Amino acid sequence: MGLAISIPLMTASAVASDTPNLDKINERGTIRVGMSTFVPWAMRNKQGELVGFEIDVAKRLAEDSGWKVEFVPTAWDGIIPAF
Repeated sequence: MGLAISIPLMTASAVASDTPNLDKINERGTIRVGMSTFVPWAMRNKQGELVGFEIDVAKRLAEDSGWKVEFVPTAWDGIIPAF
């Protein structure tokens, strides 16, 4: 499963390498990730920390790219327009 996830991410990363959005992320050093609470993809644990599959993927992408990650709570119907 990890390979199934990593290949699309590597491909998307290679394609996106010449985009203005990627340049902005590199300048800031932080990737902002819009997320909506939806178990098991993104939720808060008892300590109030964000956990879940989408959170793990975003943290790993940021770590591998040398960025910090900022999660931006967004209503589900507002995620696409926020792009």
